Amino acid sequence: MTSNLSALLSTPWPAGVLYRYLTLFGATVDITKSGDYYVPTCTGCDASTLPDTVRKTQDWAQAHSARCRALPHPA
Repeated sequence: MTSNLSALLSTPWPAGVLYRYLTLFGATVDITKSGDYYVPTCTGCDASTLPDTVRKTQDWAQAHSARCRALPHPA
């Protein structure tokens, strides 16, 4: 996992990603902006929630990333 983490940390974030949370098995929860709202999406299990304020979106992303066990999608 250490080499995967190093690769993840050295890879540029996708365009539009403002915040990123690391899940238990190396996927990420990425937060993007849509109009006046923020949208989180898990790159492992594809979970998301309705667009909301930045704080509520960050809270959701933090909680989801702490329990998601999905592996990242293959490149």
